[in-house]
Formats: sequence, C-alpha cells, structure tokens
Amino acid sequence: MTKASLLLPILLLTGCAALELPFSPGGQQGRVSSTTPGIAVSRTQPPRLESISFLSERAFVPARARHCLTELIPPAGEDTEVIQFLGQDVLNAGGEIAAAGSQWGIIPSQYRIRFQLSALAHHNGTTYGFSRISLAREDAWGLGDHDFAPLPPTGARTQKVYGELQALYRRLDECLAEPDSDRQRKDT
Repeated sequence: MTKASLLLPILLLTGCAALELPFSPGGQQGRVSSTTPGIAVSRTQPPRLESISFLSERAFVPARARHCLTELIPPAGEDTEVIQFLGQDVLNAGGEIAAAGSQWGIIPSQYRIRFQLSALAHHNGTTYGFSRISLAREDAWGLGDHDFAPLPPTGARTQKVYGELQALYRRLDECLAEPDSDRQRKDT
C-alpha cells in the first residue's frame, strides 16, 4: 500500500471537522458571513467577499504611517510601493501578508493574502477598510494549490482571512496611534 492510500481514510474522517473549525471552539469566535458587521459581499453570482472594515476609536496619526506600514506590510509585488497615497486624514496602501494553516486539518499549508487597505480618519476614530481581497494557497503535497483568487462570503478560508486581517488591523492601529515618544520609552 502507498502512503496516499493509507492517508486517504484519515483525511476523509478528520477533514470535514477540521475544515469548519479554523479557530478553537474555546475562542467562540462567530462565523464570518454577509451579516457580520463590516463585511461587504458582491451581488454577483456566485457572490464573493468584497471588503472587510474595522472601526477604531483611536485617532489616525499620518506621521507614523510610513514607518508602521513598512514594518507590518510587505508590498504585493517587487516593483510596487506599499503606500499609494498618504494625506492628513486618509491612507491608501496595497500589500500582501503570509499566514500558516492546514489542509484537511493535518497537511501544513502556506497562505498569501493580497489586499488594498484604506484608512480614513473621522471625528471619533479611524476606519480601516480592506478591499480587493484575494487568497493564494500552497502546501508541500500540492493538494488544492491555487493562485490568487477571490473568496466566497463564508467558509473556512474566508474565516481564516478575516482573522488574519483583523490581527493586522489591530497591530496597525496600535502602531499608527502610538506617538514616537511613547514608542521610544517602551524600547528603552
């Protein structure tokens, strides 16, 4: 018997449960869907995830943007800049982040999430919007690998992307809101 024939029953038995539980049950994170606050879904058939928005009560500090973005977001391509526009109350950027995951709950996978980011300051905080979101996936066995593609409005891949972009938003928001003098005190 080959490794693949031995592994197939295990994948079939464990795969379904693992695909639908990208986060631990103890975390009790709700499923991402078109009714999740901040989620926009296209009206095309089949529907796809259009954008994810997060709101922060922190003020936007444009003077910190260049440092924070180069620290946290690699560019989406070799010849592209992360920051496309930076003003007093708005930021447009594009980037790509990597995330680890697993296929069928057991095969390690690498994900790349590509997106456009807009940050907009307003009187009671900042809105961070991720749009043009696409996902590429690859694993050591080449099972289900794919180049960048849009996401459906629900499912394990969408849940994973939502979690990764939410974590990025939180790190970015903390960095952008932190004055340089506070950052220097923490480093010493």
